[in-house]
Amino acid sequence: MKYLYFALLILITIQCNRPKIESYDHEKYGKVTGDVTLRESFTKESERIKAITKGSIILITEKIEKTLKTGEVVIWYKVKSYSGEEGYIFGDFVKLISLDIAKKELLRKRNQFEIYLKNQIILATSERIKSSNQFPYDILTDIQIITPLEETSSSSYNVQTTSWMKGALLQLDTTQVISTVNLFIDIDYDNLDHSIIRVNHTDLNSFQKLEGIDPNKAIDLLSKIL
Repeated sequence: MKYLYFALLILITIQCNRPKIESYDHEKYGKVTGDVTLRESFTKESERIKAITKGSIILITEKIEKTLKTGEVVIWYKVKSYSGEEGYIFGDFVKLISLDIAKKELLRKRNQFEIYLKNQIILATSERIKSSNQFPYDILTDIQIITPLEETSSSSYNVQTTSWMKGALLQLDTTQVISTVNLFIDIDYDNLDHSIIRVNHTDLNSFQKLEGIDPNKAIDLLSKIL
């Protein structure tokens, strides 16, 4: 009888300490509130998969509720990162958000990343043209990106731009410049705000004077100056 009592006690203890797992059959999202580690299991001692930075949006597939030996109840979430890795994150670092908020946040991050990338490319082109001293009497009027990013090696990308300049004196002639901007881009797909973009170098490939100046406009400008 005594042994039966202890066997029942052990069985009850095991049942009480068994984690409660709740699976989600619909899309449930969370926002990471601090830098946290994605792990292979729902313990702090389990293998580390990767770091997830503060502000990342994650897809939650399961909620795990554990009772520790001290009696404390802790929450873990099984998640899938935006870059595709699956694992477990300690619940204290996750704030649950709605599907609508998650999509808006992801769209905002993507738009900000694209705007910042475009501005870096245009700024690099502008600075390279000005520092070349090849066009001392021209005014830069416009820069456009004309090719998609082309990966040249790990984290290294090329993109081409076209620039237009007007002659500073009469603004009668237009010069077109083709440039190549080489960038180092380390994209954090889980949190685009933490991505790194750095310009390695910018090359001026070619330039040409564009024809097609209206002679009447040239006469009118000259008459105003003279």
